[in-house]
Amino acid sequence: MDRTITIMFQARIDGKKLKSRNVLNTASATFLNAEGVEGIRKASCQICVKHKIMTESVNGSITDPIDQIPIHTNKTVSYQAKKGYYLESISVDGEKISTTDYPDQYTFQDICGNHKIRVIYKKIPVLGINKTSDKTVYRVNNRISFAIKVSQKAKGASTENVVVTDEGMTPGLKIEWDTIFVYGAGKNDYKITRTEQGGFRLVIKKIPNAPGDILITYYAVVEDPALAGSAIHNTARVTCDHSGKEEFAVWQGTVKGQLPAGGESIATGGESITREKKIETVQTAAPLITARPKTTPVPAKGPETGDRSPIKGVMVLFFVSVCAAMGVGFWRNKKKTKKDVS
Repeated sequence: MDRTITIMFQARIDGKKLKSRNVLNTASATFLNAEGVEGIRKASCQICVKHKIMTESVNGSITDPIDQIPIHTNKTVSYQAKKGYYLESISVDGEKISTTDYPDQYTFQDICGNHKIRVIYKKIPVLGINKTSDKTVYRVNNRISFAIKVSQKAKGASTENVVVTDEGMTPGLKIEWDTIFVYGAGKNDYKITRTEQGGFRLVIKKIPNAPGDILITYYAVVEDPALAGSAIHNTARVTCDHSGKEEFAVWQGTVKGQLPAGGESIATGGESITREKKIETVQTAAPLITARPKTTPVPAKGPETGDRSPIKGVMVLFFVSVCAAMGVGFWRNKKKTKKDVS
């Protein structure tokens, strides 16, 4: 008579005990001959281990978590950014991997355990640049006051490694290097170098989250007499990591001619702005103000300005009325006293 006996066991892989739900069949041994055990004719064991991959995406989409993955198989996880975002980092089982090598998918190969993949997207920075001057018509030897404003427009975006160039200066238009000032960035957060075209290259480590502005100011001199009667121009450009686009602003002006003997060497009648006002402009993110009269305007006469305000007028009228009343009282008392004496 044949007998069948079931052998219970613990299955282990790489020293780790498998849970019973991961074991499809137990091992069994068949004993032949009712009179005694002749030996094991057959013993078999079939084991199937299931694994899973957890997925997570920030500001993007990704393949749903995968479970019931057979051992020693491959699985690919795909991911995609939301509009206006870029791939910032990928981590697999807590270790960062290259975003360049795996821009939109990652394949787990020869799976022997559980895994996790996390993908993070960040907002693409949007830059703006504007270049202004005190005016656009100059004479030879005039000084030009320039202001370049760089703005980070994408709310919540972090702008790193910002490069501002002011190149293509018209020959004969010379920058005064000791007049270059940068507002909105710390002294250790930027570096300025000269370019072969006579302009400058400014590299800023980081612009704060929007609205974040950087303001660059400097003077240039129209020093070449040959520029008389010609147009002058240059182009300011800005770009940064992950922006994917270079923004630029073109400035143009004209030169009338040589200043007459004894004439002014500084442009007059143009617009100017103090450095204190520039700092205020950056901090408030208000439109760049480049106009301020060189002479203090005289207040217009009227009840709304100066010492002619309504409140001060009422006070003066009250004071005059009190003085008049006191004068009338004094005159009456004096007249009465004189009558009594007579």
